[in-house]
Amino acid sequence: SIGFDATCIGNHEWDLGSTEFANIVLPLPQTSKTSMRHYGPAFPFLSANLDFSADATLSPYFTGSIRNTGAFAPHPGENYPGISAASTKAKLAKSAIIERGGEKIGVLGVTPPDLASISSPGLVTVTGPQGAVVVSPRTYDIDALAAHLQPTIDALVAAGCNKVVMATQLQQIDNEKLLATKLRHVDIIVAGGSGTIYSNSGILQPGDVSAGAYPFTTADLDGNTVAVVSGEGQYQYLGRLVVDFDSAGHITAIDGASDNIAVTPSAVTALWGVEDPYAAGTR
Repeated sequence: SIGFDATCIGNHEWDLGSTEFANIVLPLPQTSKTSMRHYGPAFPFLSANLDFSADATLSPYFTGSIRNTGAFAPHPGENYPGISAASTKAKLAKSAIIERGGEKIGVLGVTPPDLASISSPGLVTVTGPQGAVVVSPRTYDIDALAAHLQPTIDALVAAGCNKVVMATQLQQIDNEKLLATKLRHVDIIVAGGSGTIYSNSGILQPGDVSAGAYPFTTADLDGNTVAVVSGEGQYQYLGRLVVDFDSAGHITAIDGASDNIAVTPSAVTALWGVEDPYAAGTR
């Protein structure tokens, strides 16, 4: 499997209500940690614009501190309701830190501001701007959203991250493209919700059309490059973004290996080879 370091909380997670969201995110023991039904995710669910405080089930699993993503994984004696009240049981946060090769990479999530109108989050509420300025095509108050998110981004920088990835669910790619220009210190945006396909190779699902080069690039408030990636959902596409950073954490180049391709039998074979991908010992 590819594996996940973190994920952004969007709108469809709430389609069946907050109870079902909790069933996905929280560990579920039967009587003890030796008879767990499931341990919950081994990575954080992130949103810098959600307030869980009124939801008695979810709020104990939110942390306002910035932790490494590994701190959200199940550990012996921790993360289990009724077994331990350890503060490490958190599954929800605004942001987190991924460490690779001695580098700290900050990551945060952004939920649709009109969540209450398009899904069923119950007592969980949106912070910052709420609702849509225009319903179709869905448009948000991007200036207000940027002002709300910047402190979370600045906190990651203060924690030692000079590279920041923002995962979003803003429904229309133009929202992410505009948001990128209103922020500082965000290098990469993984845009979700719109289904916009950026691709270089043209290896697409039948009937699909690329909206442009992968990634889309623009500049932030300081003139630094921001790379925006997007693709269709339901595991129909596999995206790979390879970038070079300078010592200050700014993107200096987009590697030619970067692309977003349709997940077809021929494409999977070309990437993986002919060996059984599910054989013991493989990933």
